[in-house]
Amino acid sequence: MEAVEELEEVEHRHDHTDHDHDEGEPKAEDVTAHLLVSLETIYKGGTVSVKVRKELLCEECGGRGHKPGVRPSPCRRCDGQGTEQVQQMLFIFIQDAVIPCQLCHGDGIVIAPRDMCRHCAGDRVLSKESVCDIVIPKGLKEGGQIIKKGEGHQSPDVENGDLVVLVTTEDHPIFDRNGNDLHITKKISLLEALTGFQIPIRHLDGRLLLVKPPPGKIIKDGDQMVVPNEGMPHQENPLLKGGLIIRFEVEFPNSINTEYIKLLREALPPDPGPETLPPDQEVEECIVQDYDISKMSKEDHNQDSRDFYDGSDHEDERGGRPLGGDDMDCLIM
Repeated sequence: MEAVEELEEVEHRHDHTDHDHDEGEPKAEDVTAHLLVSLETIYKGGTVSVKVRKELLCEECGGRGHKPGVRPSPCRRCDGQGTEQVQQMLFIFIQDAVIPCQLCHGDGIVIAPRDMCRHCAGDRVLSKESVCDIVIPKGLKEGGQIIKKGEGHQSPDVENGDLVVLVTTEDHPIFDRNGNDLHITKKISLLEALTGFQIPIRHLDGRLLLVKPPPGKIIKDGDQMVVPNEGMPHQENPLLKGGLIIRFEVEFPNSINTEYIKLLREALPPDPGPETLPPDQEVEECIVQDYDISKMSKEDHNQDSRDFYDGSDHEDERGGRPLGGDDMDCLIM
């Protein structure tokens, strides 16, 4: 069982009755809590103990609010009904509305101060912390919720509210979840990409998977492959699982021994050869170099500043005017 999680405290109010319960019967309010759960727990399933604050019936008076043997008086404001009718302004209209009695707070009775329960001061309920065990099903969907009936607020003479737990999954350092699939990124060398590899992957339940490609399969940078039935369990049927999707990043060497180039050409599929050059065309051979974008950008900026702002030294041939303005040339870098 995981460690006890501290959840948000619930605001203390005397009246925790839901008068708009769907079934028409009064019901105490629900308690809503947010719970952060590890991906391992959602994969394997488990039980998490959570601590919540809620209103519970006073144990001293049994939720009556008064001392034993005392008979409370009916509320004179609502005649013991617990509700009263008021008029409310809605735009330019006046309408009648029924609300809990403001004197007895919907109880229908009034207790004299001398007769009140000393433990709850007549409130009939007390705010207390309690621990609830939450069962996390295997493969619980992202953003899912778990409802525990009757574990919410308590209020006299009505049904208990529910505990509604909103589950959020913690970020995992290795796996990402997308629906029922698990995603992982693995780096392999160029040699492994061409000749094969064996990658150990520690799964969420502790099993060690040894992942290998089909013989002769060449992996390209950015390729994705799947290990079937090794993703997240389906919440509806945990025996079914999604896939474990592996994205490969191929790391290329910085250089290669020229002695092996011939061997590589013999081992790899033939290349289409160089492009056909126009006949009788003079060509210039160029050797490319490493490109440092930060350095090049700085040099280009300095050169541009000299070209476009030093008008005394850079004049075009169409009238001695400096480059720029309406006659600015386009420079291809």
